[in-house]
Amino acid sequence: MSPLNGFKLALAALILSFLFVPSAEARRKQTRRLRIPTHPIYLWAKTLAESKDNDQRKIAAFKLSQYSQPIFQEPVIDALLSCVSDDNLHIKVLCTKALGRSRKRSKSTQVRNALIKQYKSEPFLRNTVVRTFISLNADEANIQKMLMSEAQQNKKPGELVVLMSYFEKFGSGDDNFVKALSKIYHENNDPRVRASVAKVISERADGQKEVIELLAECTGSSDTPLVLTCLGGLQAQGTKNPLTWSAVERTILSRDPDVLETTLDVIDALPESPNQKVSARLLQIITDADDSELREKAVLSLGVCGNKSADIVDLLQRLVEEESVGEDIRIAAALVLGKQAEAFPVAPRRILDNCGTREKSQNLRTACQLGLQELKTRTASPKKEEGNRETASKK
Repeated sequence: MSPLNGFKLALAALILSFLFVPSAEARRKQTRRLRIPTHPIYLWAKTLAESKDNDQRKIAAFKLSQYSQPIFQEPVIDALLSCVSDDNLHIKVLCTKALGRSRKRSKSTQVRNALIKQYKSEPFLRNTVVRTFISLNADEANIQKMLMSEAQQNKKPGELVVLMSYFEKFGSGDDNFVKALSKIYHENNDPRVRASVAKVISERADGQKEVIELLAECTGSSDTPLVLTCLGGLQAQGTKNPLTWSAVERTILSRDPDVLETTLDVIDALPESPNQKVSARLLQIITDADDSELREKAVLSLGVCGNKSADIVDLLQRLVEEESVGEDIRIAAALVLGKQAEAFPVAPRRILDNCGTREKSQNLRTACQLGLQELKTRTASPKKEEGNRETASKK
């Protein structure tokens, strides 16, 4: 190709490029087209609001109900608010559930009012609405009042359990709240309802006398899940109430390993208080149980409620010295021996001293040293202790 022909071709290409440059209006239209929302939830909301095909609308409602991210898009929330009144029950339930992801602040009052209206007018949707309130963190006073009023009148176990799941998260925990729940507990014999009420009280109350009385009472139930829930509540709220010891005296006699283990957890949370009845049962567990973890917990519990008897001291000494016993149990025994042996200190001192210097395990040696230090502190004469304090203060 000659240079002249090449120049002509380049010039023609340049002219054509100018001819096909889009106008400013065309560019604006193209930009507007690109800004049309393309997120899937817009498409689902559009299908829900405009389609005449109920199967397609059900699919869209289902997808929105399964959407796991917060929904801030106003057109989507509007579509959901509209379809909570849909003639199709399936769609209505799915839209109600989807509203639980609504997070646009300017829409929060409208969403809550729609749900309150739905709760009052459509009893068969109440469980769904309550779960949606939970998803929305809807802890407003008017909603709590409405749901508590329903809980006090409702006798359906399934609905009461769902209502309790709301109060477990948002209950006020004040005296009126506790009294209302206590009444619900005593008026319902269903174990699921009682367990859910006990769980709410355990989570939300503030250690009121009525709370501890209820939790101590329900540890006498034959329903294991309920007993475990009530023991957990006592561990959280009843550490300063003597009724907790009454409950422990009952549940420590259980043959159910879960109840026993939870009872030991409760004991470990209590302040030291000698209890002969519980001590005797702990000795039995330590001697007879096959579960090493249960035995270890029972040994530690003796440090809380052991009555410092010769039987307890003898058993702890044997555990510290017996190499065939698991190290965790020996460590627990060494720590507790220092608390329990003040009435019979001679042999325990020797055993703990030997263990603290000669054992191969550093953990066990340390436990024995701590046990020995505890024993020396507890057996020191008051006069000597006073002198030590005076010396320390002068320094």
